[in-house]
Amino acid sequence: MAAEAPEALIFDVGNVLLRWEPAALVGQVLPEVDAQRVAQRVFASTAWHELDAGRLQLAAVVAELTASTGLSEHALQDLFAALPASLTPIAPMHRLAHALADQRIPIYVLSNMPAYAQAYIVEHHSIFARMAGCVFSNEVQAAKPEPEIFETLLERFSLVPSRCLFIDDSLVNLDTAGQFELMTAQLVAGASDVETERLARSVAGRFGLIDVP
Repeated sequence: MAAEAPEALIFDVGNVLLRWEPAALVGQVLPEVDAQRVAQRVFASTAWHELDAGRLQLAAVVAELTASTGLSEHALQDLFAALPASLTPIAPMHRLAHALADQRIPIYVLSNMPAYAQAYIVEHHSIFARMAGCVFSNEVQAAKPEPEIFETLLERFSLVPSRCLFIDDSLVNLDTAGQFELMTAQLVAGASDVETERLARSVAGRFGLIDVP
């Protein structure tokens, strides 16, 4: 028996709608440091997760990471200030989102994002105006893969999980989504243009779209 077609699509932002390359960001802003090492210590830290979740303010995160990474306060402030503009569109996913919206298929966002970065991307990327709804982690004091953020999205917009398809780059997040009976698809971080186009076409087909411009 064929699986039922989804009725709504839920996008992650980082590495799905917008390109998120922390090591490249570090290398651009702080060329004198080991970019991979610093990116791991900053953006995989508990402090960063708490900023995403809206449970710590940026100034507190800067203070904590200054102590734990050895980077100066000024360096961290520069790094965080440059982050929002570094999030650039992943074109096939934007075309998919616009194509679905054009057909009045509801599209949503479920994303971990600090408040200051959220404000920037919503202002600078028109696709967010086409969303039927967005839930950002900082707004609800919970960040993926914490179940509370999934519960918020589903309850706020009265979504039936088994009729929604969720795209994320993280298997941990997709595992939590699966526990809520969401259909899932992974766009691996750093996927090539060809791989991204292939996924976009596959997802479009699941919604009955023949092609994505």
